[in-house]
Amino acid sequence: MLMNITKNLLLTVLFSLFALSNVVAADFYWVGNSGNWNNASNWSNTSGGNGGIGIPTQNDDVFFDKKSFKKGNSVTVQGLAACKN
Repeated sequence: MLMNITKNLLLTVLFSLFALSNVVAADFYWVGNSGNWNNASNWSNTSGGNGGIGIPTQNDDVFFDKKSFKKGNSVTVQGLAACKN
């Protein structure tokens, strides 16, 4: 009986942590000039920083600023792309 309660409590805590991690928004900055939206190497957690933090989701804020591009560069969207702001 105690084993089942402990097991259920552990599963509830793990599920809650997983659910919360998917709701928390992160900031993604485009880096590396031209590229594909779905390429993690074009996303950084700081303006002008190193890419590779992942790909934005519908919970995340994305930024394109003066450190994102050289003149004439662009972002290509192939497939799905999502962001909050």
